[in-house]
Amino acid sequence: MYQEIDFFQFQKRFATERRCISYLINRRWANGFLCPKCHHKQAYFIKSRFIYQCKSCKHQVSVTAGTIFHKTHIPLRKWFWMIYLLSQSKHSYSVLGLKRLLTQVHLFR
Repeated sequence: MYQEIDFFQFQKRFATERRCISYLINRRWANGFLCPKCHHKQAYFIKSRFIYQCKSCKHQVSVTAGTIFHKTHIPLRKWFWMIYLLSQSKHSYSVLGLKRLLTQVHLFR
């Protein structure tokens, strides 16, 4: 469900990579983890890799698997900021323009 959020709320809510990951986890598994392979409901969270491993079949699932962020090497924090800026602007941005903007405000050097 869409929820409007202002600049400062966004900055606080998604201030770190961990907060972005937590947001995706809560959106993806709002009703708790469910293994896509065996449908088991329990898993271990491997913090170093940000993945879940099913306790039953040992299948590993990335938080970003099946999303637009899958297999990207760009930090989620940067993705979230780009999406936020694009969604809030009345004007369009080029990728280079976004890069310059995000670099100018010292978020992603």
